[in-house]
Amino acid sequence: MIVIKALDRSKIGKMDEIPRGKWPFQVIYDRSKQVTPWVILHAPIQSEERIDLFCRYRRAGCRFVGMTSFMDFPANCCDGAVDYGAVCEAWAHCFRQPEQYIPRGVPHALVSLSDFTDSSLISPFRFNAEPGEEVFDFAYIGAQEPWKQRAKNWPMAKACIESFTRQLGLRGVVVGGAPKRWTPPQGVTTKSWLPYERFLGLLSRCRFLFVPNVADASPRIIAEALCLDVPILMNENILGGWKYITAMSGRFFSGEHDVLPCAEEIMSKRFHPRLAYMNSFGPRRAEQALAGLLKTLDPGIEERRPLQIEPSAS
Repeated sequence: MIVIKALDRSKIGKMDEIPRGKWPFQVIYDRSKQVTPWVILHAPIQSEERIDLFCRYRRAGCRFVGMTSFMDFPANCCDGAVDYGAVCEAWAHCFRQPEQYIPRGVPHALVSLSDFTDSSLISPFRFNAEPGEEVFDFAYIGAQEPWKQRAKNWPMAKACIESFTRQLGLRGVVVGGAPKRWTPPQGVTTKSWLPYERFLGLLSRCRFLFVPNVADASPRIIAEALCLDVPILMNENILGGWKYITAMSGRFFSGEHDVLPCAEEIMSKRFHPRLAYMNSFGPRRAEQALAGLLKTLDPGIEERRPLQIEPSAS
């Protein structure tokens, strides 16, 4: 097991030796675009490539902050190779009860990768429907991999989607795949993965996003939908993303017994999801929160000068 103590800034190596991040890592910069000693760790370090990159960061003198972006990481992720509680000096988390998932006594803040979604780049004004383009009542984002289907709660999704169409007469779209043995009910269109801007255009033409997910830590799709002014119908038992739901942005449902009245409510009322997101989230607020968290450990961090992360960790 690898157990690594925190390093003093005086021992930090040449910062220009720090490699660019690749999932599950992201390098953190200051506002002047200078690299800091801090690297975000989003998920378990499992492959040889990830281990090699992790070692390169350590040789460069980097320090790590965990960000809970993969299921219930770091809980239930002890693979014997890395002690994530010792490696990460602080945690940016998504949990209602963080003490159940992250080490006790470690600095932490309610900050998710999805909070960095930029509403100035994802806007309904950029994705107006063209004549003849399909418009849907709801969208569900699926998956082909079994573990992703579990995270997205496919059994409940399937039952609810069929109820939406047969009992409420709604038209929906399932994006990203569903089990091959499933026959979509009348009124439901399935689409494979689309280029990013085409996907956002499709999502912007939906009246709500259906999120029955449970084991989902940082669902960026929720933040993207809100930026597109699309309200959310969300499973109240979801691991992360729950903080985005307010009276302005959508509704929670608790199971198949109440999903239909909740769907009817979200279809009949006026919501302001984009405004709700912009009032509480976005890059500037997330960067300030991250700076505030790391300042508790690093006197070189200026809390009033927000930190930036790499545009993409993939």
